[in-house]
Amino acid sequence: YEQRASDWEDALMKSLDQIRSPLDEHEVVAIGISGQMHGQVMVDTSRPEGQQAVGNVRLWCDSRNQKEVEEISDWFGMTTPLPKRVTVARWLWTLRNEPTLAQQTNFITTPAGWLSYI
Repeated sequence: YEQRASDWEDALMKSLDQIRSPLDEHEVVAIGISGQMHGQVMVDTSRPEGQQAVGNVRLWCDSRNQKEVEEISDWFGMTTPLPKRVTVARWLWTLRNEPTLAQQTNFITTPAGWLSYI
């Protein structure tokens, strides 16, 4: 239920290198990116080598945060609980279970957001 953001980064750069040569003579106006929404990419902006993903990316299918979903739903008095894969519940789980990674995190984005950002 986790992947390394660096694997995605490497694959994206290799793919762009492969298509760059045939496209050199054409004007590229835009590149669209779509992808996973409910993943959690934690980003550290304070590293000397630049902004880096912190730890592994928790994907949409990771449901370890079920307890946090129930807790947040109770806080807001919801009769229908939140979907168990919402990022806010994933982040609360991270705060409780991986506090060192949470302390290194300056912002959170989605997998598609991360690939668009880099």
